[in-house]
Amino acid sequence: MSPSVSPNGRWIAFSRYGHTDADSLHQATDQAIWVCAVPESGQLSQLAFPVTSEVSICDSPSWSPDGSKIVFSATLDIQNSNDFTTRELFTVDFDTTGLAAEGGVVLDRGLTRLTTSPPPSGSNFIVRNMEPSYSPDGGSIIFVSDRRVPTITLNERNIWRIPADGSLEPRLLFFTRSDDQGAFYTGRTPDEILLTSGVGFPTEMLDALWSAAYDSIAAANPEFTAIQVEALADQQREQLEFFEGVMTHIYLFSNW
Repeated sequence: MSPSVSPNGRWIAFSRYGHTDADSLHQATDQAIWVCAVPESGQLSQLAFPVTSEVSICDSPSWSPDGSKIVFSATLDIQNSNDFTTRELFTVDFDTTGLAAEGGVVLDRGLTRLTTSPPPSGSNFIVRNMEPSYSPDGGSIIFVSDRRVPTITLNERNIWRIPADGSLEPRLLFFTRSDDQGAFYTGRTPDEILLTSGVGFPTEMLDALWSAAYDSIAAANPEFTAIQVEALADQQREQLEFFEGVMTHIYLFSNW
Protein backbone atom coordinates (compact mmCIF):
# COMPACT_ATOMS: atom_id res chain seq x y z
CA MET A 1 0.00 0.00 0.00
CA SER A 2 0.92 3.72 -0.27
CA PRO A 3 3.64 3.46 -2.96
CA SER A 4 6.10 6.34 -3.36
CA VAL A 5 8.78 6.59 -6.07
CA SER A 6 12.27 7.76 -5.09
CA PRO A 7 13.59 11.03 -6.59
CA ASN A 8 16.00 9.16 -8.86
CA GLY A 9 13.20 6.89 -10.10
CA ARG A 10 15.02 3.69 -9.12
CA TRP A 11 13.11 2.65 -6.00
CA ILE A 12 9.54 2.40 -4.72
CA ALA A 13 8.80 2.62 -1.00
CA PHE A 14 5.54 1.12 0.18
CA SER A 15 3.84 -0.29 3.28
CA ARG A 16 3.35 -4.04 3.56
CA TYR A 17 1.42 -6.26 5.96
CA GLY A 18 3.28 -9.31 7.25
CA HIS A 19 0.05 -10.98 8.29
CA THR A 20 -3.38 -10.56 6.70
CA ASP A 21 -6.59 -12.12 7.93
CA ALA A 22 -8.13 -14.21 5.18
CA ASP A 23 -11.46 -12.45 5.49
CA SER A 24 -10.59 -8.80 6.00
CA LEU A 25 -7.74 -6.39 5.35
CA HIS A 26 -8.94 -4.51 8.44
CA GLN A 27 -7.59 -7.41 10.52
CA ALA A 28 -4.11 -7.15 8.97
CA THR A 29 -1.14 -6.79 11.32
CA ASP A 30 2.65 -6.62 11.33
CA GLN A 31 2.98 -3.63 9.01
CA ALA A 32 6.36 -2.34 7.83
CA ILE A 33 7.94 -0.04 5.25
CA TRP A 34 9.47 -1.93 2.34
CA VAL A 35 11.39 -0.83 -0.74
CA CYS A 36 11.53 -2.53 -4.13
CA ALA A 37 13.58 -1.78 -7.21
CA VAL A 38 11.64 -0.29 -10.11
CA PRO A 39 11.43 -3.09 -12.69
CA GLU A 40 11.84 -2.93 -16.41
CA SER A 41 8.65 -2.29 -18.34
CA GLY A 42 6.43 -5.37 -18.31
CA GLN A 43 8.57 -7.14 -15.70
CA LEU A 44 8.22 -7.82 -11.98
CA SER A 45 10.66 -6.30 -9.52
CA GLN A 46 13.50 -8.70 -8.74
CA LEU A 47 14.47 -6.99 -5.49
CA ALA A 48 12.31 -6.11 -2.47
CA PHE A 49 13.31 -5.71 1.17
CA PRO A 50 12.06 -4.12 4.44
CA VAL A 51 13.65 -1.00 5.91
CA THR A 52 11.67 -0.96 9.18
CA SER A 53 10.55 -3.52 11.70
CA GLU A 54 7.00 -4.85 11.64
CA VAL A 55 4.66 -2.95 13.99
CA SER A 56 0.94 -2.32 14.44
CA ILE A 57 0.70 0.56 11.93
CA CYS A 58 3.51 1.71 9.65
CA ASP A 59 2.47 3.46 6.44
CA SER A 60 2.50 6.52 4.13
CA PRO A 61 6.21 6.55 3.20
CA SER A 62 7.60 9.60 1.41
CA TRP A 63 11.14 10.26 0.15
CA SER A 64 13.42 13.15 1.00
CA PRO A 65 14.46 15.12 -2.11
CA ASP A 66 17.95 13.61 -2.05
CA GLY A 67 16.61 10.07 -1.58
CA SER A 68 18.60 9.50 1.62
CA LYS A 69 15.63 9.30 4.01
CA ILE A 70 12.07 8.03 4.10
CA VAL A 71 9.51 9.70 6.36
CA PHE A 72 6.49 7.69 7.46
CA SER A 73 3.72 7.39 10.06
CA ALA A 74 3.82 4.64 12.69
CA THR A 75 2.55 3.56 16.07
CA LEU A 76 4.97 3.77 18.98
CA ASP A 77 5.64 0.05 19.15
CA ILE A 78 8.29 0.80 16.54
CA GLN A 79 10.24 2.12 19.56
CA ASN A 80 9.26 -0.86 21.71
CA SER A 81 6.52 1.12 23.43
CA ASN A 82 3.24 -0.41 24.54
CA ASP A 83 1.28 2.40 22.86
CA PHE A 84 -0.44 0.89 19.82
CA THR A 85 -2.80 3.77 19.08
CA THR A 86 -1.16 7.19 18.80
CA ARG A 87 0.56 7.62 15.44
CA GLU A 88 3.74 9.68 15.18
CA LEU A 89 6.09 10.63 12.35
CA PHE A 90 9.47 8.96 11.95
CA THR A 91 12.31 8.99 9.45
CA VAL A 92 14.58 6.12 8.52
CA ASP A 93 17.80 6.25 6.53
CA PHE A 94 17.78 4.61 3.12
CA ASP A 95 21.13 2.97 2.47
CA THR A 96 21.60 0.19 -0.07
CA THR A 97 25.24 -0.57 0.86
CA GLY A 98 24.06 -3.54 2.93
CA LEU A 99 22.37 -5.20 -0.01
CA ALA A 100 25.59 -6.83 -1.16
CA ALA A 101 26.44 -8.10 2.32
CA GLU A 102 25.13 -11.30 3.84
CA GLY A 103 21.92 -10.65 5.77
CA GLY A 104 20.79 -7.73 3.61
CA VAL A 105 19.90 -4.26 4.86
CA VAL A 106 19.73 -3.08 8.46
CA LEU A 107 16.20 -2.48 9.75
CA ASP A 108 15.32 0.87 11.34
CA ARG A 109 18.65 2.38 10.27
CA GLY A 110 18.88 5.89 11.74
CA LEU A 111 15.30 5.71 13.03
CA THR A 112 14.32 9.18 14.26
CA ARG A 113 11.06 10.28 15.86
CA LEU A 114 9.85 13.69 14.66
CA THR A 115 6.60 14.29 16.55
CA THR A 116 5.34 13.84 20.10
CA SER A 117 1.58 14.04 20.35
CA PRO A 118 0.10 13.01 23.69
CA PRO A 119 -3.68 13.41 23.91
CA PRO A 120 -5.08 16.26 26.04
CA SER A 121 -4.93 15.66 29.78
CA GLY A 122 -7.74 13.41 30.91
CA SER A 123 -8.75 12.55 27.35
CA ASN A 124 -9.04 9.05 25.96
CA PHE A 125 -8.77 10.30 22.39
CA ILE A 126 -5.74 9.35 20.33
CA VAL A 127 -3.69 11.66 18.12
CA ARG A 128 -2.89 10.60 14.57
CA ASN A 129 -0.13 12.19 12.51
CA MET A 130 -0.30 10.87 8.94
CA GLU A 131 0.58 11.34 5.27
CA PRO A 132 3.94 13.16 5.60
CA SER A 133 5.54 14.85 2.60
CA TYR A 134 8.91 16.60 2.23
CA SER A 135 9.23 20.15 0.95
CA PRO A 136 11.16 20.53 -2.34
CA ASP A 137 14.26 21.77 -0.48
CA GLY A 138 14.05 18.99 2.10
CA GLY A 139 13.99 21.48 4.96
CA SER A 140 10.49 20.76 6.24
CA ILE A 141 7.76 18.14 6.22
CA ILE A 142 4.04 18.73 5.96
CA PHE A 143 1.59 16.19 7.28
CA VAL A 144 -2.04 15.55 8.13
CA SER A 145 -3.02 15.44 11.80
CA ASP A 146 -6.01 15.63 14.11
CA ARG A 147 -3.76 16.94 16.92
CA ARG A 148 -5.68 20.25 17.06
CA VAL A 149 -8.94 18.48 17.98
CA PRO A 150 -8.33 14.78 18.68
CA THR A 151 -11.48 12.82 17.87
CA ILE A 152 -12.67 9.26 17.63
CA THR A 153 -13.45 9.60 13.93
CA LEU A 154 -11.26 11.14 11.24
CA ASN A 155 -13.19 14.34 10.57
CA GLU A 156 -11.11 17.12 12.15
CA ARG A 157 -7.84 16.77 10.30
CA ASN A 158 -5.69 19.75 9.30
CA ILE A 159 -2.34 20.34 7.58
CA TRP A 160 0.71 20.90 9.78
CA ARG A 161 4.39 21.59 9.14
CA ILE A 162 7.53 20.60 11.03
CA PRO A 163 11.28 20.97 10.40
CA ALA A 164 12.61 17.87 8.67
CA ASP A 165 14.77 17.05 11.70
CA GLY A 166 11.88 17.45 14.16
CA SER A 167 13.77 20.16 16.05
CA LEU A 168 10.69 22.35 16.57
CA GLU A 169 7.09 21.70 17.50
CA PRO A 170 4.68 21.35 14.55
CA ARG A 171 2.93 24.49 13.38
CA LEU A 172 -0.54 24.67 11.88
CA LEU A 173 -0.20 25.41 8.16
CA PHE A 174 -3.67 25.01 6.64
CA PHE A 175 -6.79 25.05 8.80
CA THR A 176 -10.49 24.87 8.18
CA ARG A 177 -13.26 23.64 10.45
CA SER A 178 -13.76 20.78 8.03
CA ASP A 179 -11.56 17.83 7.14
CA ASP A 180 -8.28 18.66 5.37
CA GLN A 181 -6.04 15.88 4.05
CA GLY A 182 -3.93 14.50 1.19
CA ALA A 183 -1.43 17.38 1.19
CA PHE A 184 1.84 17.37 -0.73
CA TYR A 185 4.15 19.92 -2.35
CA THR A 186 3.63 20.39 -6.07
CA GLY A 187 7.24 21.44 -6.72
CA ARG A 188 6.14 24.27 -9.01
CA THR A 189 7.06 26.85 -6.35
CA PRO A 190 8.90 26.37 -3.04
CA ASP A 191 5.73 26.53 -0.99
CA GLU A 192 2.78 25.52 -3.19
CA ILE A 193 0.71 22.67 -1.74
CA LEU A 194 -2.03 20.56 -3.28
CA LEU A 195 -4.64 19.23 -0.85
CA THR A 196 -8.25 18.17 -0.47
CA SER A 197 -10.71 19.68 2.00
CA GLY A 198 -14.31 19.28 3.01
CA VAL A 199 -14.62 23.01 3.55
CA GLY A 200 -17.18 23.22 0.76
CA PHE A 201 -17.42 25.78 -2.02
CA PRO A 202 -15.37 28.97 -1.42
CA THR A 203 -17.30 32.25 -1.54
CA GLU A 204 -15.72 33.18 -4.86
CA MET A 205 -16.88 29.90 -6.41
CA LEU A 206 -20.40 30.33 -5.00
CA ASP A 207 -20.55 33.84 -6.49
CA ALA A 208 -19.49 32.52 -9.90
CA LEU A 209 -22.00 29.65 -9.74
CA TRP A 210 -24.75 32.08 -8.71
CA SER A 211 -23.96 34.32 -11.70
CA ALA A 212 -24.02 31.34 -14.07
CA ALA A 213 -27.33 30.17 -12.59
CA TYR A 214 -28.79 33.67 -12.95
CA ASP A 215 -27.83 33.87 -16.63
CA SER A 216 -29.16 30.38 -17.35
CA ILE A 217 -32.48 30.97 -15.58
CA ALA A 218 -32.96 34.37 -17.22
CA ALA A 219 -32.25 32.94 -20.69
CA ALA A 220 -34.64 30.03 -20.20
CA ASN A 221 -37.41 32.20 -18.70
CA PRO A 222 -37.53 35.59 -20.44
CA GLU A 223 -40.90 36.33 -18.84
CA PHE A 224 -39.42 36.30 -15.31
CA THR A 225 -38.61 39.56 -13.54
CA ALA A 226 -35.14 40.21 -12.21
CA ILE A 227 -36.42 39.57 -8.68
CA GLN A 228 -37.80 36.17 -9.68
CA VAL A 229 -34.55 35.19 -11.41
CA GLU A 230 -32.51 36.29 -8.37
CA ALA A 231 -34.73 34.26 -6.05
CA LEU A 232 -34.22 31.08 -8.09
CA ALA A 233 -30.47 31.68 -8.33
CA ASP A 234 -30.41 32.22 -4.55
CA GLN A 235 -32.07 28.83 -4.07
CA GLN A 236 -29.36 27.10 -6.10
CA ARG A 237 -26.66 28.86 -4.10
CA GLU A 238 -28.25 27.79 -0.82
CA GLN A 239 -28.28 24.17 -1.98
CA LEU A 240 -24.55 24.31 -2.72
CA GLU A 241 -23.82 25.86 0.68
CA PHE A 242 -25.09 22.68 2.31
CA PHE A 243 -22.17 20.72 0.83
CA GLU A 244 -19.96 21.73 3.77
CA GLY A 245 -18.42 18.51 5.09
CA VAL A 246 -20.39 16.39 2.63
CA MET A 247 -18.06 16.52 -0.37
CA THR A 248 -14.40 17.41 -0.80
CA HIS A 249 -12.66 19.67 -3.29
CA ILE A 250 -9.08 19.98 -4.50
CA TYR A 251 -7.25 23.16 -3.55
CA LEU A 252 -3.92 24.75 -4.39
CA PHE A 253 -2.52 26.62 -1.39
CA SER A 254 0.58 28.78 -1.09
CA ASN A 255 1.95 30.11 2.19
CA TRP A 256 3.83 32.99 0.61
